[in-house]
Order: sequence, then C-alpha cells, then structure tokens
Amino acid sequence: MHEDAVIDDTTPVERVVLLGVTWLDTREETPARLDEIRAICNDKLASVTGRLSEADTASALNSLSAATLVDEETRESESPVGKGRPAYSLLVDAETALETLEADDRLEALVRTVRQE
Repeated sequence: MHEDAVIDDTTPVERVVLLGVTWLDTREETPARLDEIRAICNDKLASVTGRLSEADTASALNSLSAATLVDEETRESESPVGKGRPAYSLLVDAETALETLEADDRLEALVRTVRQE
C-alpha cells in the first residue's frame, strides 16, 4: 500500500498528530517525545481538532506507528524522569506526508504554515 493511501485511512486526530511529527521532522527535531508532539499540535495545529489530551495524542501515535507512518523508539536519557519514554520520528517522506495531508481541506492552511515556518 502506498504511503498516501495509508495516510488517507487515518482519522482527523491522527492526521493532526502526523502533521505535528512532520513539523518537528522538517526542523530536524525528531525523534520527539509525546509531550513535545502534543505541544506542537496544541500550540500550532489545534484549529482542526481542538486541544489534544495526552491520551488522544498517545492513541494517535500508537495508530500511526502501527500503520508504519512513524517510528517509536525508546530514548535513552541520563535523567530518571525521561528514561524509557518513547520518542517518535517520521518514517515516511516529509514532502509526501505534507502533500497528502494538504489534500484534506481541513488541514490545507496548517500544511502551508508548516512549510512557511
């Protein structure tokens, strides 16, 4: 199955979270933890889904990982607070993800924002 078809099968929340991971990826800030991804989604992308809870974000990341759109890895940390928390990175080409997400009318303006910033 092609990446665009897999993205087309995602929910609106999953698309916003994927866009958040893509945002961070295009700025070379991945792998990123759930809280970092959630912050981008809530600060920059909330106009489509409203503010996302930690559970919504985690569920979307799990689904995106199962669909092989994002990679989940455990980040080693010297701080006991951050140990064992997964970090996520984009598995698909960022431009392919942006093009596919831009086809969703609800996300078109947000994709332009990601490309411009």
